[in-house]
Amino acid sequence: MGMKRISSLLKYQRKCLLQGCQSQLFDFQLQETHSTVVTSTIKDFKDIPGPRGLAQWPVVGSLFYFKPFTEFTPATLDKLIEHMVNQYGPIVRLQLSGPKVILSDPKDLEVVYQNEGRFPLRPTTDLSALYCQRNNQSGGFAETQGEDWYALRSPANKFLLRADCATHYLPIQNLVAEDFAQILEQKERGPRELADLFFRYASESNGVVCYNTRLGCLRESSDRDPETERFLTAMSEIFLQLQNSVSGKSVAHKFYRNKTYRLYEKARMTVNEISSKYLNNALNEIQQEGEADSLSLEQNSLLNLMINDKSLSFSQIQIILSALFNAGTESTAKNMQVLFYNLAKNPGKQEILRNEIEANLGSNQPLTKEALACMPYLKACLKESFRLIQPTIFSANRVLPEDVVIRGYRIPAGIPLVFTQVKCCREYFTEPESFVPERWLRSEETRKLQNAPPAFVNMPFGHGPRKCLGFRFAEQEIYLATVRVLQRLKIHIRPESDNCSFKYMIFVEPEKPIRFYFTKR
Repeated sequence: MGMKRISSLLKYQRKCLLQGCQSQLFDFQLQETHSTVVTSTIKDFKDIPGPRGLAQWPVVGSLFYFKPFTEFTPATLDKLIEHMVNQYGPIVRLQLSGPKVILSDPKDLEVVYQNEGRFPLRPTTDLSALYCQRNNQSGGFAETQGEDWYALRSPANKFLLRADCATHYLPIQNLVAEDFAQILEQKERGPRELADLFFRYASESNGVVCYNTRLGCLRESSDRDPETERFLTAMSEIFLQLQNSVSGKSVAHKFYRNKTYRLYEKARMTVNEISSKYLNNALNEIQQEGEADSLSLEQNSLLNLMINDKSLSFSQIQIILSALFNAGTESTAKNMQVLFYNLAKNPGKQEILRNEIEANLGSNQPLTKEALACMPYLKACLKESFRLIQPTIFSANRVLPEDVVIRGYRIPAGIPLVFTQVKCCREYFTEPESFVPERWLRSEETRKLQNAPPAFVNMPFGHGPRKCLGFRFAEQEIYLATVRVLQRLKIHIRPESDNCSFKYMIFVEPEKPIRFYFTKR
């Protein structure tokens, strides 16, 4: 087909859309779907409900999901997915940086997990994979698969999945959380400054875990280390360009070093350079003090434990800690904002949580391992916040090693299956749009409130062998900030943020910075 013919087709499709004839591009025809297969006939992959026409073209098909062809943009990818699920049902075939099957029923996710195999394959972003390929670098957890992934993940598991791996850091992370609460208490800050403060808190908390040091992220701007500032800026840039890649906004990076790729490459090189310095500084301090040989397993920090493990190379240690820091910082900061928003919107629930905190810690005692074990309402608040506003668009992303049948459709091996809970799974909960932490408490009242939901209905950190490695640290950092703030302050939001909308830039974030304000108790 000649270029003139293609150009004419694109102009015609755009004209149809702008005139409201959207069905000519997408062929939006609802197809019957069922939660269980009621016929012995297995349908073909191509019969899975979903957009038709140019929207299924390889490489460029994803462009037709966004403006000017539809009302959606890469920043509103969650709304596009929600629209598709509402239009087609709980299984949808899309072309998003390649063919994908979208699932929205947790019962189907269970089928996926049952068939993922010993070395679950989770598709990486092509931008990340291309960076490793073009720079001849070893991949991390996101870029490696199969036995290569397992060789990296297996030693990391014994450090990061221990029940006490995060509580070791409670004393020093309490100090970080106390600094955060004091800053909030000093004066009212603008919404963008507050959003940046959440990010800086998460960065400082992760710094003590990954690099055995306070990075100074919470200092006054005049006292901050320029290199640390460059480090944080580069991390934000990485996630921005990943979003452009995942959403399909950038396609050309697959073929040459376009602007998206160049910005991503520069940011990632900056992060690698500075994180190597942090790690080397930490190693030098340990060697000078002789800590690595003298401390017991219970006393050692994560970094000390890794140094003592002779099977890990410096490169592997850097990969593990970089993954923990980079992904954990961005996601923790965003999810903290969401929890604070839900507590501000529900002052009655906030007061119940404050009472639990006071009963266990009083008004100024630091959070301890023992106290945390006695605070079920704190944990329920975070779990309910995750349910109400999911941390990511896709809470699971797998490529299965063999064909699988889901809802009567045969899905070939090698096709990415992604599970979304954004505005989905509401049918399993009473008062689904309300913030009700009580639904997660193990009590007779909870059982009266609702029937037990399916096993995979609220899995913010994933499940199985590829579950998020840093989930214990992420939860603990959010618990700490919440406890230290509520010991001092009440959380409020201004009326203009009362009905905040959220979007997904890899992780969830408010469409407009939330106008929090804090008052003394």
